[in-house]
Parts: sequence; structure tokens; C-alpha cells
Amino acid sequence: MIKKYKVEVEAIKWTGHNTQEIFEWIGRDKVEVMIDFFGYSYALKISTLRGNLIAKKGDYIVKIKESNCFMVVGFLKGGEG
Repeated sequence: MIKKYKVEVEAIKWTGHNTQEIFEWIGRDKVEVMIDFFGYSYALKISTLRGNLIAKKGDYIVKIKESNCFMVVGFLKGGEG
């Protein structure tokens, strides 16, 4: 059986230049910037109750508003329905 639910979400696309905005949105204590050998940030590690999520530049970080759960997706489909 498949059930469809409409859930309100918030999403931010991580560009690599808006890390401070993501810190403020999620909470600085839950986000770790992963840095490569040359000192460039290449991913964010987000701590959740279900484990860590990795967001790469260009990924969307999605927050389900009513439950405060997070997920990472590579793209978002706009619109309703």
C-alpha cells in the first residue's frame, strides 16, 4: 500500500559560499565543514538522530518543518502535487 502525504519543507542549496547561512539554519553544533588537502571546503557533514548526512556543493539540504528532520538531495522538483 502506498500513501501520499503533503509535507511542508524548507530547503537551502549549498553553494560553498553560504555556509554561515546553513550554520544559522541548522545549528553550528550539528554541521562540520569537510576540507580537502588544499584547504577548500568540499562537503558538509550534518549530524542527525539517524546518523550523519553528507552534502556536496550544489546539493539541497531539506528540512521537514514539523519534525525538524533533515535530508540531502541533489535536486528539487518545484510546484505542488
